[in-house]
Amino acid sequence: MTQAVNDAIQGRGILSQNLIRQAQMLRGELREKNVKGRYRMVTENAIMKARNFSQVLSYEELKITEYQIVAIVDNKTSNICRALNGQVFETKEAISYVKEVFSTPVYEVADRFPWDNPSRWPKDPETVTPKDIRKLYEGMATKLPPYHGHCRTTVVSKTIHDTIQNNTTGKEVQKAVNEALDSINSVHRLSDSVNTIGIEETNQPKENFLGRLLYNSKTMEPVKILMNTGLDVKQYELTLAHEIGHLLDLQMLGDNPKEFASIADKKLQALREAAAKTDAISMLWKIKREKKLPNGKELHSEEYKRVIELLNEREISSRAYAQWIANKSGNINMQKQVKEIRENKNILKSLTQWDYKDFRGIEKALDELFKEEDWLK
Repeated sequence: MTQAVNDAIQGRGILSQNLIRQAQMLRGELREKNVKGRYRMVTENAIMKARNFSQVLSYEELKITEYQIVAIVDNKTSNICRALNGQVFETKEAISYVKEVFSTPVYEVADRFPWDNPSRWPKDPETVTPKDIRKLYEGMATKLPPYHGHCRTTVVSKTIHDTIQNNTTGKEVQKAVNEALDSINSVHRLSDSVNTIGIEETNQPKENFLGRLLYNSKTMEPVKILMNTGLDVKQYELTLAHEIGHLLDLQMLGDNPKEFASIADKKLQALREAAAKTDAISMLWKIKREKKLPNGKELHSEEYKRVIELLNEREISSRAYAQWIANKSGNINMQKQVKEIRENKNILKSLTQWDYKDFRGIEKALDELFKEEDWLK
């Protein structure tokens, strides 16, 4: 039997049909039902473990920073796998676990890395919070599936590029989009509530928008993000971060993925309050009340509409998110774009972003929000 197993592992001229015959032969040698069941479970789990270990090791080589747990959900799925299904973890944590297993003598592995005790598993996996998941994960000796006998759960790579897909074709905009996505990916992870969405370019020189999140106003489902390459202004990185800010506002930041959280969701109350205290927003409110610019010039109708738009909570939130990403990621291009906006001679354009000191309260509020939800890397 040992030789048959060794031949199967080595694949010495064995095709799939021959492999099946080998398995049948092995089953024939295992006469007792409990022995066969135990052997099947050990074999299946060994194969799953080898596959998942190999996956995360390849992620390290490819510099993929996160992986996602994927369970087969049916009436056989355990509560631990239901709870962890879709959860995203950092690759470096898994790598540390794999290396620790490899450095442990074979005869000690089972004792040092036992399967998780079912008494720790959530009774209702649908109600677990991010904090519950983190506590559950940190208490597990076995950090990668299989988590128990006959476990079918596996792992897949997870990056922001899997969810927000770059479908642009122009060389300049394509590079900028990838750079912005990488910057976001370096700062925080996405929740599973965010739908897969594509980014496309459009050449509309007569339309006064740099980017736009399109969504179905009835279902509130996002459709795509447009990047306008027809304008003279080429702030692609900051623009994309702004539009992704709208996407997260709709699908991730609040409790209801069918409405924009920035408007009234309690989770963003600290952000709303911090923004309201800034000099930039205070100045916009002053301009709106007086209907004139700081130099005394009265606003014309289009300028007044623009001020109202800039004071919209959705716009404030997305502008704040874009600048937060620029700061946290250290993206030089995005930081330059923020500076260009702040130094614009058009006061209404300059007030769309904040100077360094004015932004501190907003940055703190976003830090705390993403940390509280366990999204911050």
